[in-house]
Amino acid sequence: MNLFRSFGILFLLVFTCAIGCGGGSLKNITFSRSDSEGLWKLVGCGNEYRNPYCSSGSLIMSDSGDVTGGDLINFGVDKRRFINGALEISDKGFVNGTIYSYLADTDRVEEHVMLDGQMTFDKNMVVYAGIAPITFRGIGILLKERGGFSPSDLEGIWIFPLVEQGIFSVSAGSTGNILDCSFTNVKGDNGTCEGVFSISREGSVSGNIKSLTGKRFTIEFSGQMNANKGSMIFAGAISTRFEGAATLGIKKGGNFSSSTMQGRWRIFRASHKKILHGEVTLDRSGALIRGRWNEVEGGSGTFSQGSFSVSQEGSISGSLTTATNLTYTVYDGQMALVSDIATALDKDNSGNLGVVILVRIHD
Repeated sequence: MNLFRSFGILFLLVFTCAIGCGGGSLKNITFSRSDSEGLWKLVGCGNEYRNPYCSSGSLIMSDSGDVTGGDLINFGVDKRRFINGALEISDKGFVNGTIYSYLADTDRVEEHVMLDGQMTFDKNMVVYAGIAPITFRGIGILLKERGGFSPSDLEGIWIFPLVEQGIFSVSAGSTGNILDCSFTNVKGDNGTCEGVFSISREGSVSGNIKSLTGKRFTIEFSGQMNANKGSMIFAGAISTRFEGAATLGIKKGGNFSSSTMQGRWRIFRASHKKILHGEVTLDRSGALIRGRWNEVEGGSGTFSQGSFSVSQEGSISGSLTTATNLTYTVYDGQMALVSDIATALDKDNSGNLGVVILVRIHD
């Protein structure tokens, strides 16, 4: 069964910038288990025996970090019910834990293990690598449900990656109508698309995207917008794959500089072959000072060199090379307006495509 055949991430690159690296400062931010309280929407993606999977669902947490409910759809496979479990959250926002789900088809309880997760500064999002469950390896994103949204919150240009289709740029109007839609992959293949978004007062997002030129596909999706209205997660059925699709979308805009990249970042990468998680430290120019990586499937190592750059409007690019000379090249992506999260499409030098997410660590 595919939990993240429940594509419930990621593939992707998310980061969080302690505003101290881009002008301004965030001090005395501490995290605790009580920050997990609430209803969280969930998407995820990864692989099972190198076959892709994707998922979407929800998780209900108490102020003590205990799981009290929720469910998960593994696209094309099954639907599970979360029954219990708990998360640990350190004062730096590091998240790990084990969640148990019940699968009625087999009358069996299975565990979902969260590894090396990171909560963002606003305490509304958690990105993590995990085993979910048994043979499924992937990246998940939790986004807390809030109120106070309207259709005008959809207005703007949204950037998001899908491993097989490429990096998307979708311009939405104040009613959710898509004014312009295009995508390109690392091979330089371009396409155009059309569709529509809608949003509820609680921030639940739904809609569809259909390609007009380039690679042909249709996506029917649902998800959640962040309370800061600068990012959203969504997942759903895609016509080109049995296992569905999921992603993190970030609204384009801002006023960034190379120094925005300075600091420590939790890094996540999802592909159909390997799931990576780790940490990188970058200097004021965006160059790597040090870094480590781990595979959910087993194995670990260090990054020996690399750098990232960000445009004034938040477009990101760069590369990381491991001590064994495997290079991950980021072709395109977007940093969030508040510099706390970014997502991108990348390719390693063996031709393996992936999505990267970086989340800044608050020191």
